[in-house]
Amino acid sequence: MIAILDARPGMTSRLRAIVDELAQQVRHEPACSTSPPTRPATPDRFYLYEVSASAAAFDEHLQTQHVHNFLAAVPALSTAQPGSLIQLDEIAIN
Repeated sequence: MIAILDARPGMTSRLRAIVDELAQQVRHEPACSTSPPTRPATPDRFYLYEVSASAAAFDEHLQTQHVHNFLAAVPALSTAQPGSLIQLDEIAIN
């Protein structure tokens, strides 16, 4: 899963705080890993990258309280639209 989040005006630090909290919590999930949240030269944009061991693990991840808290906070802090979250399926390499 890749997410691209742009902060609403004046909300960069609050968005950064919830992004950091989510990343810390995801690191404790045994079947899900995350890279550190990153920002390009655009200071109000955040990129999140998570990898799950399986589709079932990702579904379980989506049911956690920290994901629910994050998703509830995002609309007030970010201009994210449905296309801001991109779920990827791994391509098997032969």
